[in-house]
Amino acid sequence: FPVTIHKQKPKETHTSLDIVRIGTSGSMRKEIPAGSLLASAYGIGLDTLMAFYSTEYTELEQKVSKKVQEELGLSFAPYCIEGSKKLLQLLGDDILHGNTVTCPGFFGPQGREVRLKPAIPDIIEKLAAIEVDGFHLTNFEMETAGYYAMGRLLGHEVLSLNAIVANRITQEFSTDYRDWE
Repeated sequence: FPVTIHKQKPKETHTSLDIVRIGTSGSMRKEIPAGSLLASAYGIGLDTLMAFYSTEYTELEQKVSKKVQEELGLSFAPYCIEGSKKLLQLLGDDILHGNTVTCPGFFGPQGREVRLKPAIPDIIEKLAAIEVDGFHLTNFEMETAGYYAMGRLLGHEVLSLNAIVANRITQEFSTDYRDWE
C-alpha cells in the first residue's frame, strides 16, 4: 500500500504493483468476434483525465491522440497510453492483442441512442477506420486508458483483459458466459 495509513505519509520505498483489469468490452472490428478474449496493448482515453496530469508521450502515442481528435472533431486532445509490456509478454501470443478506446460513458460516447441522439452518431465506424503507422483501434470500454495513465504516473505495471461481449460491426452479441471456456 503506497501510504502508511497510521502515519498518513508515503512509503519510504516505492513498491511497483502488477495490476490486471478484467472486464467486458465491445469489438469495433469484424475480425474480433463476440466471445473473444483480448489484451490491450494501448488505451486511448476519450476523456480529459490527462489534462490534469503531466506525462511524457511517445511519438506513436502523440500521433494516435492527434488522429483521434481530428477524426472525431473533438475540442480536447484524447490521450494514448501504452499498457504493461511485461504483463502482455507473460500472456504470450495465445490471446488477441488490441488497442482499447476508453469511452467516458455507456451510451452516447459509445454511439448508442437512447432517446437522445449522440453528437457523433457514427463514432464506432470513425474509430474503427483510424490507422496510424499500422496501429488500429480494436475495442472499447470505460476504464483501460485511465488505469494505464495512472499506472504510468505511479510506477505500476497495468494490463487490461477484455471479454468481448459484442461485435458492434457485425451486430453479434454473446449471450452465454460459457463462450469464454
